Amino acid sequence: MVRAFVNNVDSYTGKTLSKVFNSAASGAGNEPDAPQEPIIPKQQYEVIGTLQSPEGEKPECVSEVIQSASREAHLAAMLTCDVIVYNISDTPETVSEASWAVEALHEQLTNFASLKVFICVSTVLTWAHSKPVDPASNRASWIALFNDPDFLSIC
Repeated sequence: MVRAFVNNVDSYTGKTLSKVFNSAASGAGNEPDAPQEPIIPKQQYEVIGTLQSPEGEKPECVSEVIQSASREAHLAAMLTCDVIVYNISDTPETVSEASWAVEALHEQLTNFASLKVFICVSTVLTWAHSKPVDPASNRASWIALFNDPDFLSIC
């Protein structure tokens, strides 16, 4: 079973992501050349996550709630997951929490038993506040970013 960690599973986005993970088959893709056969899910996703508010209720599609106040429990839970999803568009606090999560996971990189996927969900407005790489240029910042050698080396 593939485990997915979703922050704030009691928020609208968290609930929706959890439902999508629960209804998806691991590895199921939409390749246009693939034969049109019914997909038989070989593995399902198990969703765990944190609550946005302490009084929040665990959605039915979430198997376990992690207390976000305990960073040790939080990190231990993320390390057991294959997919980690952070929505940073709900509250400003989640940006620092997501940054901590990336740094903590990076420190544990050599201990990973398998590949982990970190997904950060944000809005267009998040990127609208990005500083231009070259303020004198009329080109959009993201174009310059995609041409940056450091960016290209990590892709």
